[in-house]
Amino acid sequence: MRRLLLLFALLECWVGSAGAEPDREGREVSPSPIAAVALPPNECPRDAPLAHHPLTLGEVVDLALCRHPQTRQSWAVARAAFASLGVAEAAFLPTVNGTASWSRLDAWGDKVTPGRYPYDQTTAGLSFGYLLFDFGTRQATAENARRLWEAASASQENIAQQVIAAAVKAYFQRSAKAAAVEATQRSERSAEQAFRAAEARHQAGSGTPADRLLAKTAHSQAILNRLRAEGELRNAQGTLAYAVGFSAETPLTVAESPPPESPPRFAREVASWIEEAKGRRPDLAEAEARLGAARASLDAARGADRPSVSLTAGVNRQRTAGEEVDNASVGVALSVPLFSGFAATQRIAGAQAELEAKEADRDRTALLAALEVWQSWNNLRTALQALEAGRDLLASAEQSERVALGRYQAGVGTIHDGLNAQGALASARQQWVQAVYDWNVARVTLFQAVGGLDRRTALDGSEGAGE
Repeated sequence: MRRLLLLFALLECWVGSAGAEPDREGREVSPSPIAAVALPPNECPRDAPLAHHPLTLGEVVDLALCRHPQTRQSWAVARAAFASLGVAEAAFLPTVNGTASWSRLDAWGDKVTPGRYPYDQTTAGLSFGYLLFDFGTRQATAENARRLWEAASASQENIAQQVIAAAVKAYFQRSAKAAAVEATQRSERSAEQAFRAAEARHQAGSGTPADRLLAKTAHSQAILNRLRAEGELRNAQGTLAYAVGFSAETPLTVAESPPPESPPRFAREVASWIEEAKGRRPDLAEAEARLGAARASLDAARGADRPSVSLTAGVNRQRTAGEEVDNASVGVALSVPLFSGFAATQRIAGAQAELEAKEADRDRTALLAALEVWQSWNNLRTALQALEAGRDLLASAEQSERVALGRYQAGVGTIHDGLNAQGALASARQQWVQAVYDWNVARVTLFQAVGGLDRRTALDGSEGAGE
């Protein structure tokens, strides 16, 4: 027992003196495993019941983050990367192995002492090992795992923003399709009203059969447009169900989102948005983390072909035929790789090429981020202008349609004027619906391109929400 305690004290002394190593940037890294990351609990069961009231945009976002398989997959990948980090950091701690064995042996005598002599043999022991120095290979391996965990965490945030964006776009698409159905229904009622007016004038003898046929054709076209809009609404309903993690045929009731009366202004210049994206986009953080992992992997490949020094210790007790033998050992082992068939050279070359590839991927991601911010910012400006123009166009088309139909019913206008006005109104309604949808999608896309899309910015939608 005294020998065992002495070995533990010696190991503690060695670990305390040689445990911390400077990393590649000169910082001291503790050999103890890092604390577990606080991952959010799975508060939403997979089979959560649907709400019995119309879902708001906030509830749609919550359901998507809670239920969509992409979010669950990203959390699992992040936890797996964190576990790999724990495995890599375990190399900073000593290893302890215990052994035990029992054997039943037979011995046979000679001519002087003939006979069979059975006896038992038992063995028990403990062995300890600790890596003292390896030219930074252990530290580089842990740094590689740490960077990969950071990349997995950034990827998880990126996926969360993608899920939010998909849910918000599906919500507004469903609202747009519902508004389109309402617009086609109103156009159908107007076309029916024009057809009845043409039918009445035809029966009264003041209208021609051609006017009646034109009005009938316009009414049939309006019915066809409504049927197509209803089909697109059903498709949008299925897309929304998928976006929040339900099967496409799941019926969802959605609270309609009214169009903005005075949409918020985005006064910042595009250069400011691009600069903000450099520090906020999770895909840029992921690319930078993977580049750091590639650097650490290159350091590990270089250190793998260098010597290493380890501390070894052990205690052993053997009992044979009633006789006990105890022994203990403490030593230092030096391992020097001499030749491995040029495998180390190839590993270094492969790690160097991987590092160059990750640098190129980081630069490509940065260029793509700037492009996406530029396009999103311009799309937002265009959507804002289209929203204002669409409101004016709709108001003008509604007034024109009322005047044209009134003139025809009064007998001073032609059916062509009325039908043209109705067609212009139907087009204005569709353009207004599209303008509202484009505006809602453009602001969400800009926040996503900058890397600041979350529940708050998705619901607020103002410039200050992204800061």
